[in-house]
Amino acid sequence: EGANASVLTSRIVNSTLSDLYYSISGAMNCLAGPLHGLANQESVKFVLQIQDKFNGVPDSEEL
Repeated sequence: EGANASVLTSRIVNSTLSDLYYSISGAMNCLAGPLHGLANQESVKFVLQIQDKFNGVPDSEEL
């Protein structure tokens, strides 16, 4: 249906009539996988590496 992995996980856990905490926990834990949330973490690492290299946010000349 086009939903991302964390939404799907939350819906599946919730459909078993589990506690809401377990549904949210499942969705959050789903973010740790490399195909979903870890990609976001890699993006943040990339931005931090750029900031380290240029001692802050680079201007257009430095890029």
